Amino acid sequence: MVWIILAALGATPVFSPEGRDTAGITGTAAAAASENFLVTSYHPAHNAREVAALCEAWRARLLRFCSAEHLPVWSPRCDVIVHANCGSYLAAVGAGGARTYGSSLIRHRTAGQPASWRIDFRGDSPHGLAAVPHELMHIVLADCLGRPAPRWADEGLAILADSQQKQLLHHRDLARGLADRSAFRLAELVLLENYPPAWRVPAFYGQSASLTAFLLARGEPETFIDFLQQALERGYDQALRDCYQIEGLGALERLWHAEQSRGQAG
Repeated sequence: MVWIILAALGATPVFSPEGRDTAGITGTAAAAASENFLVTSYHPAHNAREVAALCEAWRARLLRFCSAEHLPVWSPRCDVIVHANCGSYLAAVGAGGARTYGSSLIRHRTAGQPASWRIDFRGDSPHGLAAVPHELMHIVLADCLGRPAPRWADEGLAILADSQQKQLLHHRDLARGLADRSAFRLAELVLLENYPPAWRVPAFYGQSASLTAFLLARGEPETFIDFLQQALERGYDQALRDCYQIEGLGALERLWHAEQSRGQAG
């Protein structure tokens, strides 16, 4: 099982302070600004200028993965808040974030209002800022589509920007979901607008990542983005035919399940 997409992004931006290029970043250790980010850090372990540089590096790589076109700078810039502790983090993102270390907030463009983005991180996370690519992928995908992404694709693509260790946990959850029938029919999965009941959430994440990886393996990343655009405009059956030469969701279901069976046999 190889879901991870980071190998396709070139050199991985380092998470250690020694490797971060802060040229062009203004401000202090507590508050800094770059071309696309405004960073405020309340945790002494995370220098705001270095966090801004890390975010810029990941944004550039994720944009190159998702789009062959040059996308404009973010205006207004994305706010990034590094919280001092779990309490201040949860006060910002809500109690639903109790088991997370990062959270992204996207306000999509409306009449007279530009799109805006915000990411909150727990500065006391034992994983440092490993959540940066996952949270940024949510925002980059929204920017590429110019509208809310389908829930499964939004989470699936973000998971594929996670570490291999974290992806293995999602793969385990998918296997359990297929075994205990908490997994979804694909026609149900792709139409979910909200998160499912708690007992189906692990299967949802694992299945979303697996389906996203399955489609990415059948074409260029730009094809996947185009597929999502067409699915939102014309429906999934037509989008599958046009982008992947797959005869609708029923055929996709059969192909995807066959792939899972081969993986289990291997």
